[in-house]
Amino acid sequence: SGGLVFSLGLVELLTEIDLMQGRHVAGTGTIDTRGIVGPIGGINEKILSAKKAGAIIFFAPVENAEEIANVPEGIKVITVATLAQAVSYLERTRA
Repeated sequence: SGGLVFSLGLVELLTEIDLMQGRHVAGTGTIDTRGIVGPIGGINEKILSAKKAGAIIFFAPVENAEEIANVPEGIKVITVATLAQAVSYLERTRA
């Protein structure tokens, strides 16, 4: 279920784009060869764990959106359907 975050790391390593800009970014979701992000289990526990680890942004599969509840203060949950959407969000926002 770490395919999305792994892919974001590869984009940052293999391009000149500074996606993270010093931000602590976390997330979850499977990813297929077309960059489509798939749903996972335990979304709320993963968000809580990411917050405890210091993340300020958490990417979640759009298919898990209805399950997300009680998001802790200080972490922003962004639902995405594709890797491109996650990359675009990080490019548009600043630390």
